[in-house]
Amino acid sequence: MAITAATAKNWVANNHIILVVGIVVASLVGIVTSSAVSAINYGEGTYGTCSYAACSISLSSSGTVDLNASPVPGETTCSVQQDNISVSTGSSTGYTLTLSTVGSDNFLAGPNSAEILPTSGSADDPWPLDINTWGYRVSGRSGFGTSEPGTFTNGPVPDATFAAVPGDFAPDTIRTRVSTPPTNPDTLNVWYGLCIDTLTAPGFYTRDVIYTAVVN
Repeated sequence: MAITAATAKNWVANNHIILVVGIVVASLVGIVTSSAVSAINYGEGTYGTCSYAACSISLSSSGTVDLNASPVPGETTCSVQQDNISVSTGSSTGYTLTLSTVGSDNFLAGPNSAEILPTSGSADDPWPLDINTWGYRVSGRSGFGTSEPGTFTNGPVPDATFAAVPGDFAPDTIRTRVSTPPTNPDTLNVWYGLCIDTLTAPGFYTRDVIYTAVVN
């Protein structure tokens, strides 16, 4: 997946809009090799722990996440939206889905070296969003708890907690299935949140993020 952030306009009476767009999802195929060869009919048998032709895997997202925020002087303005991830596989051993940035940096990079920082929270210990921070949330995973924040634009700091999207050196596992998924495709909501104030520099902010799904 890739995330980019852009402002739709510059300051107008202490107002700017930050727009997060462009979720691009890479799809990949799990490759399974057999440790034994025997005379079987084409289209039959098992290969390792996978049934014939059941170990491919693909993923997609809803494609666009817009985080519009128009700050008001003296207040923190936040927006939360979601991305819906779909993983398709027939693997009898399930799959693992991870999330990270592309590269080691995980702030949103803006104009003239401006940055929207990652929240200080982690998946095991998520935090509320602070001013000039962004993050993600997967309800029911790790330390996030089960509540879902809901989507909103130009609202208060959400009660739900968020984690920083980690760099590619240490991706977060956002879902693990140890057997055939209960549905195909198997879906998951990933929430993204952002909080800013009028001190956040207007401009275009961007950071690539990638989801990776592999057969167990």
